[in-house]
Amino acid sequence: PSNGVLDVIEDRRGDVWVACYGGVARYEQSSGTWTRFERIRTRDGRELSLDQATSLAEQDDSSDARVRGSIWVGTEGSGLLVRRPDGSWES
Repeated sequence: PSNGVLDVIEDRRGDVWVACYGGVARYEQSSGTWTRFERIRTRDGRELSLDQATSLAEQDDSSDARVRGSIWVGTEGSGLLVRRPDGSWES
C-alpha cells in the first residue's frame, strides 16, 4: 500500500501483516501471495477505510476460540478495527 511502514507483525500461521499509510497488507506464507486491505465492509454493513493504519496486534491464545488469532488494526481515521479468523471485519 505505501512505502511508509508503521507496524509489522507475524501471526500464528506465519503470515506477515504490514500497517502503513495507504492500508494494510498481508503476506500469506502458504501461498506466497500478498493481499491488500484498503477499504473494508464490516459485519454491520459499514464501509471503512484502512488508510492511515498505524498499529497491529494479534488476539492471544487465552481468548475464546472463535476470536483467537483475530488481527486488531489501529487507524487514524476509522478507529480500532478487528479482522476475525472467519475473514469478517468489526469496528
